[in-house]
Amino acid sequence: MRRLLAFAALALVSCVTTVAPPSPTPTPTPTASPFVVVTATPTPSPTIGPLRLGLVQPTPNVLLGLDLRTEDDARPFASLDGSTYPVVSPDGRRLAYWHRDAGAGDRRDALRAMELVSGQEIELVRLDNELAGGIAWRDDGGAVVFSAISPDVVGPGAALCPVPAYSAARTVEVGSPRAREVRRMDRTRFFPLAWSSTAKVIAGQDACEALKTLIRVREDGTSAGDTQRDQRFGEIVDVSRDAKQILAQFAYSDSGKLLSGIRVVGADAPRPVAERVMPEASNLIRARFRPGTSDVVALLSAGDSGRYALEVWPAGSPTSRRVWTSATAATTTGDVVMRIDGKAAYVLTFTASGGSWQTIDLETGAAAPFAIGAGGFQAGPLFFTTSFFITDAAIAKLRR
Repeated sequence: MRRLLAFAALALVSCVTTVAPPSPTPTPTPTASPFVVVTATPTPSPTIGPLRLGLVQPTPNVLLGLDLRTEDDARPFASLDGSTYPVVSPDGRRLAYWHRDAGAGDRRDALRAMELVSGQEIELVRLDNELAGGIAWRDDGGAVVFSAISPDVVGPGAALCPVPAYSAARTVEVGSPRAREVRRMDRTRFFPLAWSSTAKVIAGQDACEALKTLIRVREDGTSAGDTQRDQRFGEIVDVSRDAKQILAQFAYSDSGKLLSGIRVVGADAPRPVAERVMPEASNLIRARFRPGTSDVVALLSAGDSGRYALEVWPAGSPTSRRVWTSATAATTTGDVVMRIDGKAAYVLTFTASGGSWQTIDLETGAAAPFAIGAGGFQAGPLFFTTSFFITDAAIAKLRR
């Protein structure tokens, strides 16, 4: 459900074609802006300083706006007005997002990228009479695949997701002034999820399908075979950092029993490569890949204790390692957002008094309260981590 809400949030911004969404309130122009347009790939300086942990979150009570903060301070050090759908590169050092100029309509959005080591922002491409769709980084962080969606509606579709005339999957190198169209798909609202430079395959989905078909497109535009909708391939929840594996989780009732678990498929091949079903009385709440690995981090309602449990499931093994157990009884809801270094996870759990976030160390199980801030994590696709690396020099440049 939370996954669908994430796509619905972007749909409110760019999918409804009959009424343009309200423009964000303009903010005073700073005296010196770090935003530039470049024609060569920026080269991060290796001498800028040590890397810190940061996060990108939506600006509270604003339709289009993103806040940048550090892990240990919920107060933003910078705000990106008019921006949405943030996606961090696999190495955690670049951020891509859609930007809309103050007062502009929804058909001229710009795709921007930010160097989180230097604080430099660049414009990659600007749409011309098309709506902004999804964004995904190539696994090496050197290029972006995005979708541009026709504003012409050819069918009613699901709520907030009318069927467009087409979606175009396009790629652009960071610093390049030109995008290349890979494939145009009729009557589809295509959102890219992964781009493997080794397999030369782009994987994505129709954002408005309840059960997802995983669409695979080679870099030359030909089909690489799709993974069809299935009870055990219901909600796509993560992509491995190398863009080679797609993680989906499922929950459905069979003969009065609730079955939940995960299925992993290759980004370049339709067949499942791994599957795990929860034991009876346990319920999977959320699963994510551990960054930099194919291991799965799973939040569950444990049948043996009735409490929340966080486990690490090693790739290719039926074993599991329980990292943490809550002090209170579990509900049926919660969430996990992975930290970019793969050493910890931000975990949301609920009690009768409401929800709370904690940072949980994946080796020791040590838990500490996490100040989520007013913006929360409701921006962009939730399975793309909104955690990143940043330097003090970049923070100083972006502070405004």
